Amino acid sequence: MKINRHSIFLKLNLLFAIAIISISIVFLIFLSITQKRQMGIILNDARRVIRIIKIQPYNLSAALQEEGYEIIKNRDMVLSKAALIEYPKRLPPFIQKRLLAGKIKILKLDSDIYFHINLPKYHYLVKGRDYPKIYHWILLSYLAVILILVLIYLALKRALKPIKKLESEIKKFGEGILDIDTKSDKKDEIAAVGNEFYNAVQKINALQNTRALFLRNMMHELKTPITKGKLSLSLMEENAETNMLDEVFHKLETLINEMADIEQVTTQDMKIEKKSYRLIDIVDYAKDLLYLNDNQLTHNITDQTIKCDFKLFGIAVKNLIDNAVKYSSDNRVEIKVHTGEIEFINKARPLEYEFRYYLEPFYKGELKSSNQKGFGLGLYIVNEILKTHDFLLEYEHKSGKNIFTIKLF
Repeated sequence: MKINRHSIFLKLNLLFAIAIISISIVFLIFLSITQKRQMGIILNDARRVIRIIKIQPYNLSAALQEEGYEIIKNRDMVLSKAALIEYPKRLPPFIQKRLLAGKIKILKLDSDIYFHINLPKYHYLVKGRDYPKIYHWILLSYLAVILILVLIYLALKRALKPIKKLESEIKKFGEGILDIDTKSDKKDEIAAVGNEFYNAVQKINALQNTRALFLRNMMHELKTPITKGKLSLSLMEENAETNMLDEVFHKLETLINEMADIEQVTTQDMKIEKKSYRLIDIVDYAKDLLYLNDNQLTHNITDQTIKCDFKLFGIAVKNLIDNAVKYSSDNRVEIKVHTGEIEFINKARPLEYEFRYYLEPFYKGELKSSNQKGFGLGLYIVNEILKTHDFLLEYEHKSGKNIFTIKLF
């Protein structure tokens, strides 16, 4: 699984991981300091107990009790269960000497501290004072801080979760799908962006529908007078004027057909049906649409098949053949089929500009008589159709020939 180094969620995870580690280190340092301080208090108490024992040997119990200590009579039970407390090595010399010699032992049983005094004249087990259970408070404080961090983390992650949905919907929009939903009833900035994006998509969707309706109506309205005009011309005596009008009607009809093709290709609800067809049948379909003579097109096609939408791919092949014939020096086109690609070859000069410009709608380069046979939509339509099939259109000029290649993936 590829990790996105720039992901907000990755940065959020790293931030909270660093925060938890840092807080844990701080609490461990604080706990260590607290332990040392409490150990210092316990050692001072041990020294005070020894002093009291030496000063008040006769009324020892009362003296210790006044200071908060207690002599334990049942020593054996405590000594058998209590654990020896480790003590720091840096101590006052006389305390360290006695501890090392075993004259004083500091013991712990449950949460109580005991001083086992084993001097030549004095043998006592003294229970220490009630020391504050600061470790518990430190642990509770640590757990409370970690819990707050975790809750903040979960809240932020939940608040940022709509970003992933928004990203997914934007990708769908980029693929031409307008049926998306990024609405949110929340009040934060992400919800505001999602709602604004949804409103923008709805406006675009409305414009697309209006554009499609306008084009369909316009093409329908234009076809009727053109058909009537061509019918009227067929009944008139042929002369220069009728030939000119016939050419005008032909160009208008070509433009309407190209607009119909581009409307079909770019409409957002277009559904292509890909099936296996014989390539020769597709080429024959395109050839019939163009009314080409047999000597204008040669090919090496045999029994090759291609998985595509027959009509749409036929339009793409038709436009490539039409372009090759119109812009060739001999009005001929050659189709060569290789493994994974189809080449459309004609004898012509190389393109004047970068190939990508010719894939834009209505682009034909400079206004010259040699390139005014079309409306600049042919290659744009071809490219759009091939994209819907996940095919690729490439171009190269080699040995005085233009070669347009459909890469089949």
